Amino acid sequence: MALEFIPTIGPWNKINLYTDSLSVLEALNTFKTSKQEILAIKNDIVEMSKEKSITLHWIPAHTRIQGNETADSYAKKATTRPNIEKIPKKSFKQLKKAASNGQIQIWKERWASSTTKNGRHTEKLMPAVSIHTKKFSHFIVQFLS
Repeated sequence: MALEFIPTIGPWNKINLYTDSLSVLEALNTFKTSKQEILAIKNDIVEMSKEKSITLHWIPAHTRIQGNETADSYAKKATTRPNIEKIPKKSFKQLKKAASNGQIQIWKERWASSTTKNGRHTEKLMPAVSIHTKKFSHFIVQFLS
């Protein structure tokens, strides 16, 4: 399941896959295997490794590791669902813009709700936050300040 998701995750090149199935990891590590499922997984990993660095990790099962217990719970729920949800692909540029817009929104809210006296003179001149640089002549800057 996780291997099918790897090609859709965009610009990330380092992939860490965690499993509590030691037997699968051992089977993947042997050269001689006749199990079609293991051969298919090996083939998928080899193909995806051409573009991404894939590292497999083993975590012990049923040892009260909170993250593992949560992952097991979600995995069990996922097996009963008829369709796998696909996360829409976003480019790095889209992710960067979304993060930037979120930060600008936080900045605007802080500016509007600020009760300190710092910057209040500037607020009279520019009541709204803007990412665009204001260019004034030297004389106007002296006059305003």
